[in-house]
Amino acid sequence: MCFIIYKTNYVSTVTMFLSCYCSDIGIGQSQDDSIVGLRQTKHIPPALPVSGTLSSSNPDLLQSHHRILDFNTTPDLPDQVLRVFKADQQSRYIMISKDTTAKEVVVQAIREFALTTTPDAYSLCEVSVTPEGVIKQRRLPDQLSKLADRIQLSGRYYLKNNMETETLCSDEDAQELLRESQISLLQLSTIEVATQLSMRNFELFRNIEPTEYIDDLFKLKSKFNCANLKKFEEVINQETFWVASEILRETNQLKRMKIIKHFIKIALHCRECKNFNSMFAIISGLNLAPVARLRTTWEKLPSKYEKLFQDLQDLFDPSRNMAKYRNVLNSQNLQPPIIPLFPVIKKDLTFLHEGNDSKVEGLVNFEKLRMIAKEIRHVGRMASVNMDPALMFRTR
Repeated sequence: MCFIIYKTNYVSTVTMFLSCYCSDIGIGQSQDDSIVGLRQTKHIPPALPVSGTLSSSNPDLLQSHHRILDFNTTPDLPDQVLRVFKADQQSRYIMISKDTTAKEVVVQAIREFALTTTPDAYSLCEVSVTPEGVIKQRRLPDQLSKLADRIQLSGRYYLKNNMETETLCSDEDAQELLRESQISLLQLSTIEVATQLSMRNFELFRNIEPTEYIDDLFKLKSKFNCANLKKFEEVINQETFWVASEILRETNQLKRMKIIKHFIKIALHCRECKNFNSMFAIISGLNLAPVARLRTTWEKLPSKYEKLFQDLQDLFDPSRNMAKYRNVLNSQNLQPPIIPLFPVIKKDLTFLHEGNDSKVEGLVNFEKLRMIAKEIRHVGRMASVNMDPALMFRTR
């Protein structure tokens, strides 16, 4: 536990920074040093054999496979850590899950601070500081949950005594908190950024139901719709324009070059995390016309990073139907969890659908349906193993 707290104290900053650009991804909107841990704990159900009564005309259906996308079979376990302060600025770390309520945090905080009082005497307060330096304080409802998702960069959680009118955050503390909330991309570890991008992408990817691919492919109107698929589809554009925005908003030429170098390193770490979706998005962002035409900035980039960038681009060489990327993806050394490049998934399914008739001589073309089903199962297996950031931290 000590290791996780030490390492993820920095991860929270990365998560908060990325949330400014990925607010539509479905993850927490904003976080700060009050959130020092974020780890996946949901377990994938074991492989289940398909019933032997299925048609023997389709051997692919008779193979054992994973129920990949049923993640509601296990309860939520504590997978986040909140940092809770007192008025004297002492703090303690509290393990919570997304369903932990403010009242439950109060109970745990009282125990951690070794206070000899009842939980009813205390409440959880959120203190935030505006860019103008105005301190805002409000008591949180006892039943409020998703506490890790709601905290701002310039905010903290405080344990407040209901019977006292104490000042939780002084003007000096507020100014310090405001300074700490001013984070730039170059201050963040490239490994942590790549890890957080991978976790967010994987969360969206694994939540896609197999039926969503079918509904999207055949343009079916289902009550389940394709919400998860659409979210994952949007991520690549969000990350692409995030890369370009970070580079173009910087006016200093040397810093712009450093940001480009930073993104190249992030893309490399995304490949190590088997996150091909974010890797492609970063490369695409660096290749956007407004960024690519910054010739004097690119000229300052060290030759080592020029070669590295070229190597990363080569993986997505479109010739021979992206043969290099497909060879890496299908390599026996590459095991789940994997985050594939979504445009290629959509392209393959579209080609199977458009390139084969749904009916042949008036009869349903079951061979076409089998090929589509096989492709969807192949994609689903990439999410058959959970992605645990704690393991990534230990290996770096």
